[in-house]
Amino acid sequence: MHFSLAPWSFFSDLEKNLSKERGNLLGISVKDPYLEALFIHFLKRSEAYKGFTSLDGRSVDSDWFDRNLVSLDLFSNNEPIVITKAEHLGERVAIRFFEDYSKISRNLVFIFSSKSSFYQKCVRKFKDDLFFTITQPRFWEKETFFRFLAKTLNIRLNREVEAYLIKSLPDKSSDYVRAFNVLRLHFGNDCQNIQLARVRELIPPEFLDSFLLADLYSEKKKDLFWGKLIDLEVPESSLQEFFGFMQSHLLKLSDTSYISEKKSLNSYDKKIVAQSNLWTKSELHLSIRKFSKLQVEAKKGVGRVHLQVLMNSLALP
Repeated sequence: MHFSLAPWSFFSDLEKNLSKERGNLLGISVKDPYLEALFIHFLKRSEAYKGFTSLDGRSVDSDWFDRNLVSLDLFSNNEPIVITKAEHLGERVAIRFFEDYSKISRNLVFIFSSKSSFYQKCVRKFKDDLFFTITQPRFWEKETFFRFLAKTLNIRLNREVEAYLIKSLPDKSSDYVRAFNVLRLHFGNDCQNIQLARVRELIPPEFLDSFLLADLYSEKKKDLFWGKLIDLEVPESSLQEFFGFMQSHLLKLSDTSYISEKKSLNSYDKKIVAQSNLWTKSELHLSIRKFSKLQVEAKKGVGRVHLQVLMNSLALP
């Protein structure tokens, strides 16, 4: 059985999910390191997997398979085994799991941290076993993901602070958890009465909405674009990444032929087609060079970039 679940759905019913009828294998595909660590934390507390032995997939070979899964001796235990980074299992060992499945005498948990053909083969072959793909939150699920992590870490926030953090931080668990740990260090778990100004001092804005800004520029709302960009207080690395993104985005506007090869268009593709009609080739190439120069400036320091951004805003037609 295979299920694809958002993090908040998976963890809210974890005990129920782990107790579903299954065979010897439990497979988890999760790309987020924090969510992987959270899963292992809960696994240690579960009745079914308490006391498990853990090892890295790169250390599993055929000899280990025989010693630990097939021929248990009097001194062996029957505790579950968790194999992390299971995508690194060698091909010969992976074949053993398929060929000698009936000989396996212990419960196994595979944790896949990245895309794996072995995981897909397990899902197709072992119909009686249990497999979960913990999906990456979509950009429109940012608030839900943030609140899930806050609840998991038992951080209580007022609405003003919550809204500020959701708007100001990249939608990555590492950034959210780091912010929660900063707040906990200074205020404890209950942050419902802290002032927003204090939070701003401790956790300055880092999030840059690339798609929103790209839309403004591509629709030739340049005064609004430069105004928003000047007001941003983000690290140099975020600006460098954004200026690189803008070059890629404008290149798509200058040549939309790749879209004609697609069977169906997503919302981004449709915007590219519509926005490309507002530009000439020479205008786009000039803008691409402009963002290339800004990317270089970003590598020299934020002050120089802000000055260059301001100069661009004053040079608007």
